[in-house]
Amino acid sequence: MRAFGLVFLFLVCGLCISLAYSGLSQTPTESYFEAELELNSIEEIELHKARDLLLKDKPGEAIRIIKHYQSEIEKKSFLGKQWLALFIQANEMQNHISQLHLLFEFSPEVFANHERASIKIATNFIDRDELPKYDEIRELWVDREQHQGEWVLLDVDRLLIEENKIQAIELLRKNSFSGDLEVGRLVRLALLTQDHQLEKSWQYLEKAYSIDPQNVKLRLYRAEFLEMAGKNDLALREYQSLVTEDPENLNYQDKLADFYIKRGEFDLALGIWEKYLTPDAPIEIWLKTFFWNKVVLPIDFDWKSAELPKGKLQPLLEYLIQLDHNDYWSHDSFVRLSSSRDYLINRQETYWLRLISAIQNQDYKVVWNLLQYNTFSASSWNPNLEFALKQILKYRRKKGSNVINQSKLLVEEQPLFALSGNKPFFFSQLDQYVGQKDRSIPSDLEALLKSPEVFAAALVSAGWTEAALDLHVMDRLPDQLPDWIVVGITQAIRENRDNEDALAFARKQKSNSSLDLLMGELFVEEGDFEAGLDKLNYLTQLGSDIGFRASWLVSLIHMENGDYERAKSVIKSETNLFKDVLGKEALARIALKEGNPQKADQIYHSIENRSSEAKSYLARIAFTNGEWSRARELTEQLLREHPTNRTLENNLKKIIEHEAREISQKARL
Repeated sequence: MRAFGLVFLFLVCGLCISLAYSGLSQTPTESYFEAELELNSIEEIELHKARDLLLKDKPGEAIRIIKHYQSEIEKKSFLGKQWLALFIQANEMQNHISQLHLLFEFSPEVFANHERASIKIATNFIDRDELPKYDEIRELWVDREQHQGEWVLLDVDRLLIEENKIQAIELLRKNSFSGDLEVGRLVRLALLTQDHQLEKSWQYLEKAYSIDPQNVKLRLYRAEFLEMAGKNDLALREYQSLVTEDPENLNYQDKLADFYIKRGEFDLALGIWEKYLTPDAPIEIWLKTFFWNKVVLPIDFDWKSAELPKGKLQPLLEYLIQLDHNDYWSHDSFVRLSSSRDYLINRQETYWLRLISAIQNQDYKVVWNLLQYNTFSASSWNPNLEFALKQILKYRRKKGSNVINQSKLLVEEQPLFALSGNKPFFFSQLDQYVGQKDRSIPSDLEALLKSPEVFAAALVSAGWTEAALDLHVMDRLPDQLPDWIVVGITQAIRENRDNEDALAFARKQKSNSSLDLLMGELFVEEGDFEAGLDKLNYLTQLGSDIGFRASWLVSLIHMENGDYERAKSVIKSETNLFKDVLGKEALARIALKEGNPQKADQIYHSIENRSSEAKSYLARIAFTNGEWSRARELTEQLLREHPTNRTLENNLKKIIEHEAREISQKARL
């Protein structure tokens, strides 16, 4: 069987030529030939030729010769062993790990003379958690390593797989290396000490960075470390810098999108992933995009007609795509999938879709069981939402709704997992009133908890707006409900449907200042300035955030109507707006409309570090003036703030082209 597998890979994989491979490096233990051959046969001549090709870094050409002698390799003849040594070397150079695996199965003892190939296979065994296989190849090199540092790091990784952190730390601390190996050692120490010695962990990471500041993988570690430490703004800068410097790297784009999801900036994440919905993209990207498009914000993409990538997750994605638009789960269809159990265990998407479906079907016993026995709780995508749903069920059970069996209701007073510090208002209210005994619940909150809209309210609060709209059932919300839920549903309709539908819903609701402000914004967006002023004028007198926003919108309406003096008067009469970036941006635009670019320049320069609009204006001026370095700097800053903006990407390319052309022209002079 081994011989058959070897022949098969000769025919199928043997001719694949890698674009990148490690150079040929021989050590005393890697000497593939210990004696000169007498070239007295065609085979020996070919052997010498293949060996020479490898010395010239031409493994693909060598393999084309080697494949003619596979029968000699399989017989393990004298020359066959030498052909095998060459074949191992060629595949190591081309990084053909799967072929090296087969060769190791065929003749493991031969790898005792091929340390580089052994390290590559050992690394793959560690990546796949195949510890017995790792131990087998590791045994070949005990006490005879020429590349000790690489073996030490692999031994550390093996200890970590078995969760033996103490020994792993000891092994790392008693060794030290140079270059990339030292970076690898320090990164592992940083990751192993981050839970209990945060400052020490950061020191390890900074030391590694000082050794190799250009190491993008290390910068990715820095970003993840900063995120874990709660330094989200710094982490965002790291992620954005990686994407800006290497925009074609899908891994960095995916990491940035995941970070946006955790921050609740779902539109930015979907904007990144949507660009990679191609048949050759990883199917994991497709599944994540579909899930968040399903529960948060539908994207303009024909899922049912799309050519899906191949992969283990393809049946799951096909199943989800075929569901009706408003459906989240179909048990009968799902259980027919061959890997259905694996999907339930390993894909968190299945948990949330089942949970939303159970709420939709008012099957609250299933909802409770899913929440109570969630296997993903330690890595939940939204622990705040889960805990809020438990509190809602707890309250409704106490009030006699009989939504779940009381004997099985064992709601913990505190969550079993860490929750985000920035909770939505509704979730904080639940903690304050439902989560505490002997607290009188405000009447509007109590009305919401009893309302069929309460689950839609929870999903709106979490930012899962599309799922919220699917759970939203009342055309007109009762007047007793809190003002924010009316505004939340209106805003969700605005984002996921259109302004006209949002206004139609809002007109049916009880009026409140927040809703009037939102309706005023909608009228402005629709170009109905008269209706906008009717909603907004009285709000400008409110000394609050609502008055601030209303004044800004009214100034924009007057600007659009050409009444610049009135627009400026509104801005100056609202002190906070006059000092704010929004007010200064509006004043700069008015200056341009009045034909005063010097005034606009002055204002935009004063807010450059705080305003994307200012950066965009100044970048355009720099481009027009041929100030390529300045234009590039500003455009790169804008791209970090708006990483999915393709116009900015194209602008940056044009700037770089002009800059390169100018440098070339100067060089010729």
